[in-house]
Amino acid sequence: MRLSVLPLAALPLAARAATPAEVADTCADVAEAACGDSHAAARDLRAAVESVLAAPSEAGLPAAPVPYRQSEAFRFGSPILDDREGRVSAWPPDEGLMDHVSSGPFASDDDPAAALDVIGNPRPRVGGAEVDASVIDAALIAEPPNEAEGIEGNVARGRQAAEVLLRGQDLGGTGPGAGERPWTDCARGAARTGGNRDRRADDLRAAAARLAEDLAVMTGGWAEGAPARKAVTAGPEAGPRAMLTGMGPPGYGEPAGERMWLGLPLDDPEAAGPDASPGAVFP
Repeated sequence: MRLSVLPLAALPLAARAATPAEVADTCADVAEAACGDSHAAARDLRAAVESVLAAPSEAGLPAAPVPYRQSEAFRFGSPILDDREGRVSAWPPDEGLMDHVSSGPFASDDDPAAALDVIGNPRPRVGGAEVDASVIDAALIAEPPNEAEGIEGNVARGRQAAEVLLRGQDLGGTGPGAGERPWTDCARGAARTGGNRDRRADDLRAAAARLAEDLAVMTGGWAEGAPARKAVTAGPEAGPRAMLTGMGPPGYGEPAGERMWLGLPLDDPEAAGPDASPGAVFP
């Protein structure tokens, strides 16, 4: 009996070893899909925000699920992802910087902006200068007061900031749960509770819009010929280096160092990051 032999190109991919170029292309495809999923979820969030602000009800405020964590396996190997990461997923969100907080001022000598309350204060002072925050929009939260006083922990944008605006201040400490903002904070007329309803709504709109915009840029970086895709498909040395650089820190330095080492000795879930916080809503 004579056996026929198929050419290598005719074999299913699973029946032969993948080439380095195929591995690189698949890596870029997976990264593009992960960023694309996050962008789609951010667009859904933006639409949900508009719906709940137009007709708030006891059904509650929308959750803000963004499957962003999947894309972090590619972050450090891609400048376009690493550049935008702080805009999308910086932690922890500064509740007192954005809004009034009920547990007293958080300002300190090290961080005078921690109780700035931009929603309640249309002309805050940042770095000794007055900032015109009379209109809260996506342009305002892109600059100071975000990272006010040059402190990275003064976070007023991204998915975590959107969650604070949706859920309110988390007073649960290390216990389970998150903020418990009542739906009536979004209501108009006699049903409204709390103050600064319209400015808080503008801040939420701005956060959702800016989040969708940043994720659109990150997704576009993986399109054919775009910088992120070119970095992992640049050749037999540069491509694997970019892929391994992307996966290495999230697999070691981030969870082991930034998440566990900071949070556990300090007994501080916020220092540990959203993955370690029992009160975090985001996966």
